[in-house]
Amino acid sequence: MKQVLALALLAVLLLTACSSKPRVTESPSVEFNIEGIVIWNRLNYAVRDVMIEVPASGRFAGCGNILPRSKCQTSFPVQRYTGNAIQVRWSEHAAPHSTEPFTVEPPEAAAPGSVFWLQIEVFAPGQAGATLVQP
Repeated sequence: MKQVLALALLAVLLLTACSSKPRVTESPSVEFNIEGIVIWNRLNYAVRDVMIEVPASGRFAGCGNILPRSKCQTSFPVQRYTGNAIQVRWSEHAAPHSTEPFTVEPPEAAAPGSVFWLQIEVFAPGQAGATLVQP
C-alpha cells in the first residue's frame, strides 16, 4: 500500500512538472479598434465554413463559402481590441484546418484609437495569416 501511495505521489509530481504555464495575453502596444473582417481565399478552389473566433470572449464572425481567388467581408459595430487571442478555422475539400491562437498588433505609426479591419488570408493549402488594414 505504501508503495502504491509513493508511486501515485511521484506521478503527480512528475505530471505537474511537465505541465505548461497558461499563455498570458498582453494588451497591444497601442489601443485600437476593429470594425470588420475581410477573408481572402487565395487558393484555386473554394474554402468553406471560415470562422474567426476570440475564445476568451466567445465572439466570432465568419463566412460559409468563399469561391476561389475571391473574398468575403462583413462589418460590425466598432469593437476595442484588448489583446485576446484570435483563432481561425476553415475547411478545404472537406478537411478541417485551423491556425494556432494568435494576437495582432497595429502598424507602428497607428494613433491610439485607430480603426482597422482584420484581414485573414488563406494563402496556401492548410495555411492562413492575418494583418490589420485600414478601411
